[in-house]
Amino acid sequence: MQKFLPPSQANIVRLAGTLSILLVLMYLLENFWLPRWVGGFAGNYIIRPLMWLIIASLVYKMFPAVKLGTKIRLKPYIIQLAIICGVIIILSNIVGGFIDGFGKSPYDLSFKGIIINIFYIGSFIVGIECSRAWLLNTVFKQKKLLGIALLTIFISLFCFPYGKLTSLTYGISLITFLGTILFPALAINALLSYLAILGGALPAIVLQIFIQAFHWFFPILPNMQWITATLIGTFIPILCIILVQQNYLTEVKKIERIGEHQDTKGPFILSVSLIMLVWFAVGVFSIYPSVIVSGSMYPAIKVGDMVIIKKCDASQMEIGDLIQFEIENKVRIVHRIIAIDEEDGQKLFITKGDNNSNPDSEPVEAKQIKGNVIAILPKVGWATIAIRTNSAELFSQTAGDINSGGGMGNEN
Repeated sequence: MQKFLPPSQANIVRLAGTLSILLVLMYLLENFWLPRWVGGFAGNYIIRPLMWLIIASLVYKMFPAVKLGTKIRLKPYIIQLAIICGVIIILSNIVGGFIDGFGKSPYDLSFKGIIINIFYIGSFIVGIECSRAWLLNTVFKQKKLLGIALLTIFISLFCFPYGKLTSLTYGISLITFLGTILFPALAINALLSYLAILGGALPAIVLQIFIQAFHWFFPILPNMQWITATLIGTFIPILCIILVQQNYLTEVKKIERIGEHQDTKGPFILSVSLIMLVWFAVGVFSIYPSVIVSGSMYPAIKVGDMVIIKKCDASQMEIGDLIQFEIENKVRIVHRIIAIDEEDGQKLFITKGDNNSNPDSEPVEAKQIKGNVIAILPKVGWATIAIRTNSAELFSQTAGDINSGGGMGNEN
């Protein structure tokens, strides 16, 4: 076990510079040098893991131990919080799978494949988290927020290959990359950095083990659409940061015998409330939101408005109701029922957008109906539209819907 010896400022600067250079070299090695010089199995599954283990060994054995700002007795508690965060993240992803579906894991789940992948991902986890914890608790000991920001951005670059950045084009591919890869990487790395400041490398390693074990070793994985992946991947780690902070501060006050009668239900209520909010947004409950991205229901519903949909049985629908129904490619439309027919004992609903000159070309079957509109929130959905699509596509789609009488795509 390392003994804590306060290092000199000059020594810290020298070691921090050395470690930073090693991490930059690892990034260059992974993205440029290994694919060009070695590549294949040897480069990815032998050289790369060994380099990460060397970095971890250097930090642990040769770098001076750092004194954490948190109390020693709180370290096991912080590890427990990391485990809770891991469970929350995994369960949230499973919920996302129930919403959008599951798919078969693309990874080799044979015994040999599992062992190789454990060595591959395990070496990275140990190497990067030891480096993160040392830098945060030495170089950025007095400037923790700056350290979290810088290391979160830099380490997030390891979550995707450099070639992914160079292949991006402005438009949907860029937005999808931001929502499903970059923002979740930044969010989870911010959480890992916060845990590393509170408890050193171990809590961050524990959380990484939970997340990566689910990702690499489960036979089926959530096959989420990008909006669901963005919500879960970004907001759940932010929720976990709040959860960790609130519970950590509460525990500190207990130890210091300050606020012994403080209401400890607050963090729990806040956490549950945020989880409920995310689940509401992705449509877990019988009432859920949907953003309007076309003008076929103008002026009753305008572009950028958010409608609240209540799931209900099609037999309850009447003429004049605003309903949301799904057509091919899972496109969801909000239009008004203008007539109800019956064919072979089954109801068919004739729908029309208020701003369209003609009814929709195909009647809506009961099985297509998702629910009816119970509330309209003006302009609330503009923030979501800004994330989902660029301005040119938005105005092009809006104009096309108004002129052609097309339906509204309300993807939940």
